[in-house]
Amino acid sequence: AEAVEHYRAAATLRAPFPEALLNLGNSLSLLKRFEEAVEAYRAAIAARPEFAEAHMGLGCALDRLNRPAEALGSFTAAVSFDPKIKLGFNNVAMALAELNRHEEAASYFEKARQLEPEQPELLFNEALLQLALGNFERGLQQYEARWQTVDFKNYGYEFAQPQWDGRADLAGKTILLHVEQGLGDAIFFSRYVELVVAKGARVLVATPSRLVPLMRSIPGVAQILSPGESMPDFDFHSPFGSLPLAFR
Repeated sequence: AEAVEHYRAAATLRAPFPEALLNLGNSLSLLKRFEEAVEAYRAAIAARPEFAEAHMGLGCALDRLNRPAEALGSFTAAVSFDPKIKLGFNNVAMALAELNRHEEAASYFEKARQLEPEQPELLFNEALLQLALGNFERGLQQYEARWQTVDFKNYGYEFAQPQWDGRADLAGKTILLHVEQGLGDAIFFSRYVELVVAKGARVLVATPSRLVPLMRSIPGVAQILSPGESMPDFDFHSPFGSLPLAFR
């Protein structure tokens, strides 16, 4: 919030000052003041029409305002001025996907991977597209890249025990299945819990408190763990969202 005031002052004192306007837009975006951020980015572009970073920032702000068609125009402009801008083709692809133009999006993800083949955000986003297209084998493999993205690094579960990948025999073993992401994702993937039980495992489920009654209704679960409870001993673990890959 303090930075916003200083960038506003800088942009006024040394007009035109597109860099200050870009940073103003970035600061406003961090404050989730996206309408104001749009104005700042557009002012930066007016001062420097080929300012790729400002076009990229504008696209991100428009996307957060649920205006994907406009965001696509901004992302396309950004990569036209700087084809190597970070996550540029990724953002074009994501906007196309939001507009249900999935085949076009796939071609932009290919371009993005040529520039940033190990970028985890890119791999994760492409995984979502592949899953939407029904390409489950590729999509589920790339979906594991989520653990390297900024949003997932603070997930909170780190275990010494190995993650079950579907190959190890679970008969007589204890496995901890832990909920990840939102409540909807947990409900969506919970159908796999019974498949783990059928492998002969003693199944523990770590879940947000709001889902405890639902998880208790799944046949065969040995123990439900709410946040803050101490973890009992177990042999393997698996996030809910990795179970489809484990079961191929």
